[in-house]
Amino acid sequence: MYPVSSVHIVYKPTRECIEIARKYSGVFRERGVSVEISTVDDVSPRFILNKDIVVSIGGDGTMLRISMMLQDEKSIPLILPHPCGRRNNFYEESMPEIPVVVERIFKGDFVIHTYPRGRLCIKGGCIDFLNEVAVVNKDMGRVVGFRVLVVSPGIHSTYEFEGDGLIVSTVPGSAGYNLSAGGPLITGNSEELIITHLNPMQLGMPPIIVPAYASIIEASSRGYAILYIDGEKLKLLDKGETVRITGSTSYLKLIRFSTVHERIRTVLSRRRIVY
Repeated sequence: MYPVSSVHIVYKPTRECIEIARKYSGVFRERGVSVEISTVDDVSPRFILNKDIVVSIGGDGTMLRISMMLQDEKSIPLILPHPCGRRNNFYEESMPEIPVVVERIFKGDFVIHTYPRGRLCIKGGCIDFLNEVAVVNKDMGRVVGFRVLVVSPGIHSTYEFEGDGLIVSTVPGSAGYNLSAGGPLITGNSEELIITHLNPMQLGMPPIIVPAYASIIEASSRGYAILYIDGEKLKLLDKGETVRITGSTSYLKLIRFSTVHERIRTVLSRRRIVY
């Protein structure tokens, strides 16, 4: 038996997701579990830290928001993803019926899939991210120069390029903004950081992949730049202000009922152009 006494349900505020949240709430409460509920827009760290399980009902945006709220690696709960969105890279394609899901959780009949995250450090502190960090030129109509330092085992290299910015993504994040910008889709449980350049003036500039656990990436811009983390605008960077990105020791732990995740097909099938 897996002990569950407290659950927080986070849902995307659509009719379909609200109905799924209502069903989960009812089934868990029938089991004597303390249940709290919030929308993805209202969720905060105090709601979900130290809970036994957080139920994520939505798409990838819901999962990214939950990840942003989980910055204390000592109190990260298990996350139960239930798909209810347009992009579901972090979700299983098909789920059992909700009463069956809850029954299997109480029986311990599931596996835990750990998702590596990255860590962004700027003036004032560090933040763990699930998908990517983007440093983007504030004035998108003009080209600006960027400077990148990569420190990895046996490597200490600095290079410069001109363009619109760069993305540093995790392996889970390789299926997001990175892929749209021409970066590689990486599968499996490897832990890497991927540097993808946005519209570089230097033709043929490839993405750069380094081991996340033993690398440091520092980036700065000759002009003003905007810093994004997991799709959310974080701050305006001054000229020459440096951001540091490394791997993180804090992982997300997702409940799975299947040991196989058809990541490549799931990602690419949702990106097909249909005329």
